[in-house]
Amino acid sequence: MTTTPLVLRLDADDISPADFGVAVNEFAGLLADLDRELSPGRERSLRWRVTNLGMGSATMSVEAEPLEDAADIGPELVTALVEGFPLIREGLRPSAYSDEAIERVRRLTGLITDGVRAILVTAPSIPQTVSITRETAAKIESIIGQGYTSVGAIEGTLEALSIHGRPTFTVYDAVTGRAVRCEFPIQMKKKVVAALGYKVLVHGNIRRDPAGRPTALRDIDTLRRLGLRPVVQLERLAGLLRDMDRDTREYVAEMRGE
Repeated sequence: MTTTPLVLRLDADDISPADFGVAVNEFAGLLADLDRELSPGRERSLRWRVTNLGMGSATMSVEAEPLEDAADIGPELVTALVEGFPLIREGLRPSAYSDEAIERVRRLTGLITDGVRAILVTAPSIPQTVSITRETAAKIESIIGQGYTSVGAIEGTLEALSIHGRPTFTVYDAVTGRAVRCEFPIQMKKKVVAALGYKVLVHGNIRRDPAGRPTALRDIDTLRRLGLRPVVQLERLAGLLRDMDRDTREYVAEMRGE
């Protein structure tokens, strides 16, 4: 199976275990955010694994392979990742970088101190190396300020659900056709599961890009299933229902009380 490699390196004379842990966690989160943004109709398409850890300037090598029945978006993700860093350094938001991804980069810039000179990412398959530096840190705030938040509602099909980390579901907006990630309290899980595969209306605080298109939704106060027939096969739903050891239809029926 084809794999896609990446190397994360912290350019430093020494680094604490805590700082290295932050770098690894935020880098992994950035890869997951890009995966969700680029995956066609899925929550994620790739599985990442560590292949090597190095000492001195702390280094971690990883590689990705596509999940079963998923498209291999590894090369596309790597290209988006390495092309994004120079744009951020110029104060521009890369198209594949969600608000969550930009926040990940901001937390990575927090490691740029007198001890850590730069954070470098190498993509051997291109090959290319890009970096996060003090210049990157100086531009992050202006990028986060691009776009705006407003109270409103979106309609679309609820096709993905994840309770790993912050619980989220994905609605494909009926107007733009784009994926909108919606954060919800775990207490709402049963209601969300009952709406999987259905057209829904969701109301809350909507994050919009500079063109006014919704990109994310938080602080949900209304989630309404519109009563239309499911538009996707339940067996193909991503996120929470992936890799279950029981029949998907049986699980959804149980959650709906059917």
